Amino acid sequence: MASLQIPEFLSSPQIARKIPDFEKYHRQRSQTSPRNGKPCIAFNPPDPNMSDIKLAPFNIHTTPYKTIHGVDIPAHILIPKSLASNSQPGSRKYPVLVRFHGGYLVSGSALYTEWLPPWCIDFALQNSAILIMPDYRLLPEATGQDILEDLRDFWAWFAGSESTGLLAYLKSLDAGVDVDFEKVAVFGESAGGYLAIRSSLLPRNSWGNAFKGCKAVIASYPMTLLRKDWYSVASETRSPFGAPQLDEGVLDAHIEGFEKGDGSKVVVSAEPPARLDLAIAMVQKGRWTGVFERAGGEGLWLEDVVGEFGGGDPEGGKGAYHLAFHGMGDSAVPWEDTKEWVDIWAEKFGEDRVKGVWRVGMEHGFDNAIDLKDAEGKWLKEELEVVRREWLGA
Repeated sequence: MASLQIPEFLSSPQIARKIPDFEKYHRQRSQTSPRNGKPCIAFNPPDPNMSDIKLAPFNIHTTPYKTIHGVDIPAHILIPKSLASNSQPGSRKYPVLVRFHGGYLVSGSALYTEWLPPWCIDFALQNSAILIMPDYRLLPEATGQDILEDLRDFWAWFAGSESTGLLAYLKSLDAGVDVDFEKVAVFGESAGGYLAIRSSLLPRNSWGNAFKGCKAVIASYPMTLLRKDWYSVASETRSPFGAPQLDEGVLDAHIEGFEKGDGSKVVVSAEPPARLDLAIAMVQKGRWTGVFERAGGEGLWLEDVVGEFGGGDPEGGKGAYHLAFHGMGDSAVPWEDTKEWVDIWAEKFGEDRVKGVWRVGMEHGFDNAIDLKDAEGKWLKEELEVVRREWLGA
């Protein structure tokens, strides 16, 4: 087999700092692992027991929140070690921060920490919060409806009973921690920002255990208005992360490969740069929206869903507090879409329920370099304080 060279643009620090074996990645792209007689696949899934300095302050627990076609879709529950050391006899309730990873809904994984900004970890630790990071099915094997189903199923598991959901799992750990369902916030970066926002717009009367939805939603450089030209019309000048124009044949061959099967191939994890060529080709060739909506568009478009949302708390009728920020030099996701989205949220819920921050010249993923203790991080620290008050009520 000829040696395969990793494209220069895929080795960019903005895309991935830890590059897996690229030749191995290309071999994996054509392979599946049978499970219960059905094909399934996960690309370079991170080891939940891996040693990672970012995750050192947590005890990490992984459990499936659903299984489909014999494939477990995991939620990773990160409990600060400080909570365990401070626990008294019996369980104490703690706030929760749920985080969804990015990757155009095509690549990425919950435990890929190069895309997990340090401020998110600090924000959880400073507020004694349990950090929960679910994986989900990925395009193009999955559809937008599949991903939306996973989102709903995750939150159903999250709010489930003491015998079936998150509470049951925490009880089995005997870790002395419980969930305060009145103090839940959600965060996502890029495509994860879309999932975080969509989570906050799920019907609040569908949950149990006192969970009535998220109190705050943070979206960094989020994908929002997914029917716009950026995702649906081909362009020869679109260059996420400086990528050259990619061959559409790469995408065609990939789709043809899994369509020959019985439709049960499931991808739930892809450590970058795996599959980023597919994602970028989908955007450059204007095919991302078509792949996303090919099983129907109902419930997928934020601008439609927010208009149908029945309000927030029964007493107050207000939506979750929403912080969105975006670099104005973003080559991967248009910052102008986020600005338009913030205006839509403000029109629905009020200008006091949303804050948009636009950072001049900043590229996608710029917040990975932010330290909340430095002067450069002052703006984010101040905005997170507003989020904290909405989230924790203090």
